[in-house]
Amino acid sequence: MIRSTTILRLNDAEAEFLTGTRDLKEGMKQLLSLGPELVVVTRDKAGCSFMTKQFSGDVKGFRVKAVDTTGCGDGFLAGLLSGIIKNGKPLKEITLTEMKELCRTANAVGALAATKRGAIAAMPDGKSVEQFLRRHT
Repeated sequence: MIRSTTILRLNDAEAEFLTGTRDLKEGMKQLLSLGPELVVVTRDKAGCSFMTKQFSGDVKGFRVKAVDTTGCGDGFLAGLLSGIIKNGKPLKEITLTEMKELCRTANAVGALAATKRGAIAAMPDGKSVEQFLRRHT
């Protein structure tokens, strides 16, 4: 299935399971070599790491009082995809600076999702994400 994806989002435990290595960067290289244009590994409150053929990076997460982490990964991915769509550029044209900002916003969505119970009910709206990011500059 990885060969059929454009954007691969998984957590650090899933990346280790699929690649057999604890070296995150090496694992991401392995996954990227299978075909995705973007590999993003979420790392709980530590944030996320991303890799494309052009660049890679890490983006710090946000510390929140977690109530339920059920929807965090889904929230992260929703925030990332929403940002990519709003950016309007093909993935290959997104710059390193833009990718870091996209991941920062996605981290915020995931963090906010952890502050409420449930998966769907915990998803924040755009206004909540913007307010959260302004408070955490």
